[in-house]
Amino acid sequence: MKLHAIDSDLYPHQQRVNDLVLAGKNVLLTAPTGSGKTDAALNPFLLSLSQLKPDDPSPKCIYSVPMRVLANQFVEKYKPKVTQYGELIGLKLETNIQTGEQQDDRRFDSNLIFATIDQTLSSYLLTPYSLSRREGNINAGALVGAYLVFDEFHLYDPNSTLPTTLHMLKQLNGITPFVLMTATFSTSLVEELAHELNCEIVPKTEAERQAILGIKSQQKTRRYHVANCALSAKSVLDTHSERSIVICNQVKRAQNLYKRLDELKAASTEVILLHSQFLPDDRRRIENQLRGMFAKDSGTDVIVVATQAIEVGVDISSTVMHTELAPANSIVQRAGRCARYKGDVGDVYIYSKVESDDSSMIDLTQNIMPYKDMGDVIGKTLTAFQARSGDTFTYLDEQAVLDEAHTTSDSAMLQRLQSIQTDHKRKIHALQSGNPNQGSGTVDPRHLIREIASQPVTISNNPDSLLEAPFDAPAFGLHPGTMQKYLKEWFDRGNELKLEWIVKMLVEKEDEQQAQANQERFLWQSVADATSAWGAQLLVINPMLASYDPNFGFIAHRETEKVWEAKLPGREARTAHHPVHYRLETYATHIRHVHDAFQTLWLDAATNAQRLEQHFGWQLGTLRRACELAVLLHDVGKLSKGWQKWVQEYQEKIGRPANPGQAYAHTDYDSTDEDHRTAQQQMGKRPYHAVEGALATAFVVDQILKMDDKKGNLRRAVFSAIARHHAPFSQENMTARLAGNAPKFISETFAGTMLTVDTSALNGLSEDLTPMDKYDRDDWIAVPDNLSAFLPYLLIARVLRRADQEGTRMGS
Repeated sequence: MKLHAIDSDLYPHQQRVNDLVLAGKNVLLTAPTGSGKTDAALNPFLLSLSQLKPDDPSPKCIYSVPMRVLANQFVEKYKPKVTQYGELIGLKLETNIQTGEQQDDRRFDSNLIFATIDQTLSSYLLTPYSLSRREGNINAGALVGAYLVFDEFHLYDPNSTLPTTLHMLKQLNGITPFVLMTATFSTSLVEELAHELNCEIVPKTEAERQAILGIKSQQKTRRYHVANCALSAKSVLDTHSERSIVICNQVKRAQNLYKRLDELKAASTEVILLHSQFLPDDRRRIENQLRGMFAKDSGTDVIVVATQAIEVGVDISSTVMHTELAPANSIVQRAGRCARYKGDVGDVYIYSKVESDDSSMIDLTQNIMPYKDMGDVIGKTLTAFQARSGDTFTYLDEQAVLDEAHTTSDSAMLQRLQSIQTDHKRKIHALQSGNPNQGSGTVDPRHLIREIASQPVTISNNPDSLLEAPFDAPAFGLHPGTMQKYLKEWFDRGNELKLEWIVKMLVEKEDEQQAQANQERFLWQSVADATSAWGAQLLVINPMLASYDPNFGFIAHRETEKVWEAKLPGREARTAHHPVHYRLETYATHIRHVHDAFQTLWLDAATNAQRLEQHFGWQLGTLRRACELAVLLHDVGKLSKGWQKWVQEYQEKIGRPANPGQAYAHTDYDSTDEDHRTAQQQMGKRPYHAVEGALATAFVVDQILKMDDKKGNLRRAVFSAIARHHAPFSQENMTARLAGNAPKFISETFAGTMLTVDTSALNGLSEDLTPMDKYDRDDWIAVPDNLSAFLPYLLIARVLRRADQEGTRMGS
């Protein structure tokens, strides 16, 4: 009997994916839109959840898509199933979304996470877009050993996203199972990528490809036409029937066409606008509205005007689609929203010209943005569809057009990927090592993830009101090129209005002192000109210049009296940057809390750990022991004389003296208390403790792990996790000496665990905390060139830092 976890029997291609994944194979699935690729990829994961027992480690799946906009129906469809499996065995299994717009799982804690590829890759590069710089090494460990799915792989930027993804998958090959999915890759590209990544291709044979034509979603009629006229409100209305979709390549053109259609439409026709520059709540509202109006036999009379935002994830089907000329893979992807289901009949109209807002014609074979450097592909796309204009297409016909339009460019792209491989690897390793200035020029992580696909901008007359949680402020993502154009216009208009300020950008100030105290600080800096705003984390615009409408989206040039300003959500709804609260806590209590948290969190990491152990030939349980060791020793640096003296003097200043015979891990501190902030400023820098603790306890780690770790790589992983448990690239240490009673406190924390340690050698450590040459600080930091140290470090650092955060919360 074939097992499946989705709500219908598996199609042959879905069953083959399921069997390959469960057999430990990587898969490259190429199948048409509507053929159940998501079900195919998630069935083996859901099946593993359905077979869990209460004490089993819970698996993790990170499902990545290329666009910022991630359909909520993914969560709506799969969350109940995941929750149900958890309830059956008494576990809380979670499903969430993590994108720039909807950051529901910043630390990749859920079992099933739908994320944009930007979030996935930035996490692996230790520069997660969702977290502050000091938390840079928390998320990468979630990827090491998880089940990874990459949807719409063909949309990855070939200069940044694609080569970085390929490098990551090569590093994780044999450890992390993965599935790549596309509806629109050329045949040659599929074969070459499968060879590069050691993947099984599905479908592989002509018989398997023909079998896809027999599935329900392919029993439909979809015709393609190359229009002889320009795309305009009139051309849309002339062919409108029941449910029409119009897709423009640029937001401004979509907004202009929407306004014109709204003026000319019949009273019974509803026109809806959808693009990437809506706030998340409004976008979800519009998507939900569309799903109802575009349901089969809904009897509605509706036209939706959209951009590429509708290409991925919006599960609707139209009777007529109008699309601006684009590369063949984008057109086929868009057509997946026309005649999508069994029995549907639909027509796709492709336009090589579009009417602008001043009634002039724009030639899309010349004006190809945002498809930079794809003029040849766009020309071949037009030729291929012109030769078949009016024809009914099957999935195999669409594949033939893709091969015609993309094979040459795909071959050139593959050659380029080979040529840049060494340099790209150097840049990735520079970032993962915390040395972005190595080699020629500074490495910008955005150039390895996506060539700054969007920049966030918000609107406020009082930007300082957003500083408490700036990334929780409602914001819009604008293409950098578009942003530059708007900035120049805003500066001209702002100067004309003699505004006190026009544009400001967010600047994060951080140093090692703040990192080790778990603090961060932001401020606004005025932007002098458009160029200086390039790549800013967040821009704020004076509301005299821009606005927002929930049915129209971001309004780049305010033309009405309507004012819109960003407001922070209530404290309970904020996802990060809460006020900092600590209370005086002994060292022993803090370690106990962190250890308790570790035991709970380990179930989330155990599957990943087992895959690493199997890959590197370590005995089962080795990584758990290493991670527990890091947890028990991570704050030994706080047992230094300098740290404990700082605690005593600080507590005196705030009028809450500490017991001089006790060792402490935290002081009392409330970031909203003026006395606490003043006392901390007067005290100056608190002594560092992270790297110091790693050096002080290196011999303990060596003592416990050396039998399982002949080459020292696991010990490097533990050393690095301790040294970097407050910031991802901490490497400097202060002069320090452990207090005389440190061995006693360390021994007490090992009580009740399965680990035993001789701490006598901790007495009399030298001032620089290097008990012997072999514990040289730099030599014991795990680096990406040594994967057998670096990958376990990522896992251990993640578990340690999450346990430390949770343990600190318990104590505070």
